[in-house]
Amino acid sequence: MLLSTGAFSQQTLDAPTNSWFLLLNRAKFTKHWYITNELHQRNQWFFKGEGQFLWRPSVDFKVNDQLEFSLGYSYIRTHPNAPYPLPIAATENNIWQQALLKFDIGKVHFQNRFRQENRWFDHIDNENGDWVKTGDDYANRFRYRITATFDVLHYEESQKAIFINTFNEFWFNQDSKLRPVSFARNWLYVGVGFRLDKNTSFQTGYMDQWDQIKGNYIKMDIVQFTIQKNFDFSKSKM
Repeated sequence: MLLSTGAFSQQTLDAPTNSWFLLLNRAKFTKHWYITNELHQRNQWFFKGEGQFLWRPSVDFKVNDQLEFSLGYSYIRTHPNAPYPLPIAATENNIWQQALLKFDIGKVHFQNRFRQENRWFDHIDNENGDWVKTGDDYANRFRYRITATFDVLHYEESQKAIFINTFNEFWFNQDSKLRPVSFARNWLYVGVGFRLDKNTSFQTGYMDQWDQIKGNYIKMDIVQFTIQKNFDFSKSKM
């Protein structure tokens, strides 16, 4: 599909279906302090092509049940993955700051996530016919996500439950003064999960991803699998 407006045109490209595998862990140390860790492996359908590896740890401060702040780091290694215009594998390191605002309406739990990213990523040039890293670029990006989670089947006298999780996330590129300058990405996700207990859950779902890169839109269908395992060390005797 080709979208034209006056002197420019934007093309929508379809990317191959991806499968993403996520491992999420969170450790509680005190009433207010936590450490979170994320590992992501992102590939074309069931590892048919190299995609992206992501490691994302953070330190979290829980003010109360409605408000939480985090400071985190991300390591992202991305391989060439059509139709994305990346000639060789590239690395990004970013530092991010985050606020979570939580509230309930009836039995539905809502979460607003505001994340500010400060990004350093490989600058790649063609030198004498070879693509090489020639330095680093810097950019800022803002992300907002609204999430809704609710149980559809709860097993009596236990913590086991089947639940629905859905979210919509918007990404915006920013200038040096942190002002939004362009749309970068949208994620729309719906998944179903099984909660074994308050610290362990499994989830699978579908995500629709839209990227805007160099004036073109890239649409990707994603099947996502998530394992979450949390730990509570706050009552442990040291």
